[in-house]
Amino acid sequence: MIAASGVDTAKFINYLRTQMQVQTPFHLSSWASLSITDLIDSSYNTNVYTYTQYDDTYDTHEFELFKSGFAESFGIEPNMLATNSYDLVYLLEEAITENDSEEIEEIKEYIVNKGSFVGMNGNYFINTYGDCEKSVYKLLIKEGEFVLMTN
Repeated sequence: MIAASGVDTAKFINYLRTQMQVQTPFHLSSWASLSITDLIDSSYNTNVYTYTQYDDTYDTHEFELFKSGFAESFGIEPNMLATNSYDLVYLLEEAITENDSEEIEEIKEYIVNKGSFVGMNGNYFINTYGDCEKSVYKLLIKEGEFVLMTN
């Protein structure tokens, strides 16, 4: 099954757990797990895992400032979309400034040649194809919260 959002995913899991008594583990993409903890039936949420590039426990002063500023500005906690967007804007600004150009090919070449950079929520590695490689974290939804899995 492919679920387009946390809403669809939560409805599907809740139905399988409550109506069909299915206890099979579910492994969700980061997109399918956004805001899911508020929607999923907490009495049946064991064995629901998600994988994300966002680490809420990332321990830097800059990240703590970002989180508090984001929450104050938007009234919600940041997530991977917020940090990835923030980092992308600053990477694009750097590429445009360093090249003194807004040409797409020059921006892409700069980013690929840069290879890696430290973002608001971790390190980014750009491979020779221009794809982003970043650490992925496995989380378990337990009692309505995401819990980082250590192994």
